[in-house]
This record gives sequence, C-alpha cells and structure tokens, in this order.
Amino acid sequence: MQYNTVVSGAMKLLNALDDAVLSDSAADAAVLREGLSILLRCLYPVAPHAAFGLWAELGFVALHGELIDAPWPQVDEKALEQDEIELVLQVNGKLRGQIRVPADAARHVIEQAAVSHPSAFVLPKAGRRRRSSWWRDGSSMSWSERRLLLVGAATLALGGCGFKLRGDEPLHFRSIALTGFAPRSPLAAELRAALARSVRVESTPARAELVLQALSDQRERVAVATTAAAQVREVQLRLRLRWRTQTPAGREVTAPAELALSRDMSYSESQALAKQYEEADLFRDMQADIVAQVLSRLSVIRL
Repeated sequence: MQYNTVVSGAMKLLNALDDAVLSDSAADAAVLREGLSILLRCLYPVAPHAAFGLWAELGFVALHGELIDAPWPQVDEKALEQDEIELVLQVNGKLRGQIRVPADAARHVIEQAAVSHPSAFVLPKAGRRRRSSWWRDGSSMSWSERRLLLVGAATLALGGCGFKLRGDEPLHFRSIALTGFAPRSPLAAELRAALARSVRVESTPARAELVLQALSDQRERVAVATTAAAQVREVQLRLRLRWRTQTPAGREVTAPAELALSRDMSYSESQALAKQYEEADLFRDMQADIVAQVLSRLSVIRL
C-alpha cells in the first residue's frame, strides 16, 4: 500500500467523523471514541510519534493499553449493511435536498417521499448548528478541539514520520540553468532550491555548464466521480514534467524524458477548505517526488 493511500484513507475517516451527527448520549460518545481509536491505530505505522502522543492525550491508554500493543482494527461487514439509504432530491436540474428511504423501497414509495418533501418546491434557508459531544470523564470537548488534535496528526503524517530521508545525490557539474517552466511554477521553485544545495543555479543559460529545459510543466485536477446531482465526489490530481538537458551551445546531453504522477482524492463540498489543504499537500508530495527523480537522473551526467 502506498503512503499517500494511507493518508487519503485517514482523511476519509476523519471527514466521516466530522460529518456524523452526534448527540451527548453515552452511545454516541462510544461511537466517537471507537472511530478516533481506529483512526489513530491506522495512522500509527506512518506517524508513530504523533499517533502515540494523541493516543495518550485522548485517554485511550486506560481503555486499550499502549498504542503499540493495541489490536489492529477488524472489519465488521454487518456494520456496512444499511436499513436506509439517502437519495439526492433534484428538481429542474437544481439540488433541493436529500431524502432517506428504506434500502429495499419500491419505486412508488421513493417517488411519494420525494414529492412529499417540502424542499421539492421551496428551498429553505440553510442553518448552521454547532455540534458538541460528551467525552471521557464526563467532560465535554468541542468538535473544533477534537478536529484540531486530529488534523495535527494528519498534518504530521504528511510531513514525515521520524524516519531519516536519503540525502541529495552528488552532481558532477558546477552550474545549471532552468528554462521553459511555466511562470511562477512551484515545481521550478522547488527544483531550483534543491539544485542550489549542490551547484550554482544561473539565471542566464549562457553562463551555465548545463541547461535543463522544461518542454511541458502541467498541473491538473480532474473530476473522476460525481453523484446523480453532478456533485464531485472524487478527483484525480496529476503532475507532469517533460524535460531534457543540453549545453548552452544547444548540444543535447539527455534525450527528452517525461515524469508523470497522479493521486486520487475524495471530495466533499461540505469540507471544501479541508480538501484544499489536502490537495495542496498531495501536490507538494508529487512535486517533491519528481524533483528527487530529476536530481537522481542529473547525478549520472558527466560533462
């Protein structure tokens, strides 16, 4: 399993907990505790330090023991069965709400529920309700406080998990120039910073020993799954670099090569801001991967 797949799955679980409508009852508190404990156990292999600290901070040591000894979550297939399903209510191409019907409801039952729904003809003003749930020791922890702790864990998982990364490979030239990149390209900026740790990066190709020319520098965001109401539910992020190297005189050193990466990401309009941060993190991860691959290929060049 890829590292980003683990992070994406953790974000999906975090969003599911965020979207859950929970009361102050002990039963709902138990559901929340179980969800958070599963999230931390899944994050532990990729972010051990952050997950270990949050496990103790949220009181799971008393319930399950130390995180390192906690059992891996087991899938309960019966829990996936639903007595009711939620359907999107759409009128004249406009989203009017949702209805819940029995999973085995006949067509006429669904149609009756749809026409009986007040939002089918009048769109009410949306309201916003603050959610709070009972927490351990009888205290109450606001949802924003719980989310802040968990977003911190997810951010640390994206930023690193305590392992030492391999250092930059040595380059066998003294200066290089970058050309052909899109204006204000984040990829060009990171590549320039990485190169500057080993060689001199010239702004004028004529002054450099080697010229790296970007033939294509593309960043895309493509919707790959939508609902019946045309709402995006999954997107694919793509980063592509096509490049070659040559001398300032135009002699080709390496033939054109292409590096292309993609990442799948779930999407929810109710979590648009969080998804923006997740998208930026995934692009940064792909960008760092491409930069590392470029540096590795440049390390074999000897002029």
